[in-house]
Amino acid sequence: MNLTPYENSDLGSFLLAGKTWSEWRDEVELAGISARENLWISRKDLSRLQSAGGAAALVLDDEIVATVGSGEGCCGESVLAGEGSFLVKYIWDFYLLRYRF
Repeated sequence: MNLTPYENSDLGSFLLAGKTWSEWRDEVELAGISARENLWISRKDLSRLQSAGGAAALVLDDEIVATVGSGEGCCGESVLAGEGSFLVKYIWDFYLLRYRF
């Protein structure tokens, strides 16, 4: 799902867990995490990824969906995503996400 066209729309200001989608994406990027555009990372997984130290990768359904540090996570620790992290596949996933937190 390409969310880029929605960045400046109402979707970008949609509140999720107390933050807008745009604010959340900015927070993830400021933490030095490179993630799939449609990835929702739970706070718990975000902390686990940041505390892994060095290069690390977040793995969801046997796929690397986010990396931190050098080497794109290839040589670092693998962090398995918990149930709070998932890929947004459909626009209504945003609606369902509001009730998870």
